[in-house]
Amino acid sequence: MKAFVSKIKPCLFVVLMVGLTQHVFAQNSGVVLRQLDVNPTLINAAQQPNILRVSPLQDAERPALHLPFFDDFSDLRSPFPNDSLWEDNLVFINASFPLFPPTIGVATFDALDASGRLYAHAGSYTFPADTLTSRSIRLDSVFDENPRCLIIFDSIWRFDTVWNYDTLLSIDTVAGIDTVLSRIDTIVPYPIFVSFYFQPGGGFGSEWSGMLRGRAPRTDDLLILEFRDDTAGWHAVWSSDSSIYWAHSTLRTLESFCPLCVTDSVLVTPATETDPAVFRPILDQEKEFFRQVAIPVPAKFLYSEFQFRFRNLSSLDPTGNRPLGRDGGGQWHIDYVRLDIHPDGFRDFSTDIAFVHPGERVLREFQAMPANQFLISDLVDSIPILFRNLDITFHHVEYSFQVEGPNFLWPTTALSTNTQVRPFRTDGFNYDDIDLYLHQRLFPSFFPNSPDSGTFVFQHVLNSGPMDIGRSNDTMVQTFHFGNYFAYDDGTPELGFGLSAQGDNPFIQFALQFPLRTADSLVGIQIWLNHSHETTSHTSFNLAVWTATDANGMPLQNSVIEKESLLLEEVYGDTIGFFTYWLEAPLALNPGDFFIGFQQRNNFFLNVGFDVNNNAENRMFRRINADVWGQIYMFGAVMMRPIFGTSATIPPPSTNIRDDIETHNCASLRVFPNPSEGIVFVESEILVNRYELFDMNGRRLLSQRVETLHATSLQDDNTITIDMSHLPSGVYVLVLHTENGIVTKQIIRR
Repeated sequence: MKAFVSKIKPCLFVVLMVGLTQHVFAQNSGVVLRQLDVNPTLINAAQQPNILRVSPLQDAERPALHLPFFDDFSDLRSPFPNDSLWEDNLVFINASFPLFPPTIGVATFDALDASGRLYAHAGSYTFPADTLTSRSIRLDSVFDENPRCLIIFDSIWRFDTVWNYDTLLSIDTVAGIDTVLSRIDTIVPYPIFVSFYFQPGGGFGSEWSGMLRGRAPRTDDLLILEFRDDTAGWHAVWSSDSSIYWAHSTLRTLESFCPLCVTDSVLVTPATETDPAVFRPILDQEKEFFRQVAIPVPAKFLYSEFQFRFRNLSSLDPTGNRPLGRDGGGQWHIDYVRLDIHPDGFRDFSTDIAFVHPGERVLREFQAMPANQFLISDLVDSIPILFRNLDITFHHVEYSFQVEGPNFLWPTTALSTNTQVRPFRTDGFNYDDIDLYLHQRLFPSFFPNSPDSGTFVFQHVLNSGPMDIGRSNDTMVQTFHFGNYFAYDDGTPELGFGLSAQGDNPFIQFALQFPLRTADSLVGIQIWLNHSHETTSHTSFNLAVWTATDANGMPLQNSVIEKESLLLEEVYGDTIGFFTYWLEAPLALNPGDFFIGFQQRNNFFLNVGFDVNNNAENRMFRRINADVWGQIYMFGAVMMRPIFGTSATIPPPSTNIRDDIETHNCASLRVFPNPSEGIVFVESEILVNRYELFDMNGRRLLSQRVETLHATSLQDDNTITIDMSHLPSGVYVLVLHTENGIVTKQIIRR
């Protein structure tokens, strides 16, 4: 996810505390989680043309596909469907929202379009939303090592093992077909099936449980499968209503879909008079969290340009604590879509060994951390990996993994287990008598003690032989980053986080704890802000830093060094992502724990990003009004990050940016094209002395003095040319030093 830099008067609330010892209440009072009505991943991906689909012209030129058709959505490099198999890009390809899919990655249907925003026609009524349409598929013939025609006679699927397609094409009468059939020694019916797995969204339990994933479909929401005939008509052949039983509820929950998936629950928060106990469901991973559906293709659809499609009918929640439209609609997840011939009737199993989950993080606590703060003990001893055997028989598997990073490569040779992997349907996921972690246990010892800054990639590979049909699901990739910041989150929010308090004059505080092993200097704070639909006029909040803890590990709170507010109407904008606040000067921190957070004297829902897939539960604290600090018992991570560096890391002060723009009028300074393919031009009626370019981590990439440029009008040819072609795609900050002050522009490099 991209970050964006403040265009407002910067401020910081730094808190140094001495004295008071606080008692920890294990409760979540005042904590609010909300569903998102946007998809930040799709919003930001839409600004990167390199991962968008090919043009419609190229689509039209592609030939029809041949059997078999297969997609398990395990290629997670793009959030859009594979355009070699699918015509549209309205669904979301991800591993964030489903629980225990057949293979890693699913296609998610909701009420958000390809740009990640609500459909314009969305409402509390049922409306058509996402669609996933296959490309044209040849169902008139089979093209394998023995190409042959698929004969339709008396509504039965038959293969001609003697006559080729051109011969049969010339026979267009029933009598002619009868004649051909009489010359074939053996004719056996070969049915064709469309099969897939599906799951209603929403996960299990409450928002505190860590099992919540997205939104459950509402009563009238539907997932539908349709076939296209040779007259371009679409026919519904299956819907979620017709296949499963739902409990009498306003939501089609995963609990009612798979009641046996939860075996028990565990109390994780002590009950108090003001806050009830929080229970987390215990999931039975050996149960099938998805259901498989197989639909035979009737004879009338066996033609040369057959298509099938999934689509969902969605509705928004008109009740509850959110105004209409504040959610993104109920979700459906589909996986493992196949269209193939099943000579002996439908086989509900596949020769496939597949990863199921993206894996636990490699660093014990973080997704990213400063390289100078790293200790070998930050690495886990082994990385649990979840995979399943989708077949009904045992299979051998070889496991290997490699680690690659800046100036570092550590490959392993394949480790043959010499043990057969048992089928999931009888034995579940991994089991103890296969030691896949033998080579993993070596990696803390071989990993460098002082790694270079950059991204490290762990690649895990399963090899079960050439008969495995899902090769892309045999690889699972994990990344972590050594840079100049700490991050508990993975950069993708699934929910929005905020605090609330009773009374007319609330005082709300949130603190996120970080350990500092070596003295360093804090230069900035990032906070992920989702969209706000509430009025933000004259509403403010404070960013805060606590540099010490009390005896109970809580932020020490008293002495205030500086206190200035960030105005919400200037923080929120069209960009969804990390808002970066830069300190005016580096803040030296000694080794030990410190906190960053926010404070409010209002009940405005700040809507901070919340990552449900990575846990910082023991690092999150809140204080409401005069109450004591308390730990937040909630699985997940509030998306705030401290940035470290030197004075050179901090971009030039933006104190007067907003005033400068108003003084000399935005129309008198033009930066174009934006987004840019690499070359940016600046036209200005005021004198520009110098320009600088920064990345989102505050690194200065370019600094250049400018020869006298004082255009008399914007029509003159006097321009500044800035070459960004050597830089990767992303968001950058252009700082222009003019005779009237500093002007900052955000530039998108495609």
